[in-house]
Amino acid sequence: MGWKDDYLFTADIGEHGLCGLMPFLYTTAIVSGLNEWGYEERWCYHTTLSAMKALADWQKHPEWPEPEGWHRHPTTGRRRPEGNKAEEYVNS
Repeated sequence: MGWKDDYLFTADIGEHGLCGLMPFLYTTAIVSGLNEWGYEERWCYHTTLSAMKALADWQKHPEWPEPEGWHRHPTTGRRRPEGNKAEEYVNS
């Protein structure tokens, strides 16, 4: 059993490296830059299904700077109500 088994699904997303789905208490996240020590970036989704769909879409478009449809990006404090990019704000 290896460290990759900690994730529900993994995919190589070009320059973003190995990405995967990681369950948390109230959300499921897409995490990128995976390695044996953890991850570099995280985008939270309300459901596992929405995270899975977003990761599959991102895999089809590896040129995107980040996945679509997330509601929270903890590193930057950005929030997107209902995953809407047009309503993005920074939670300060």
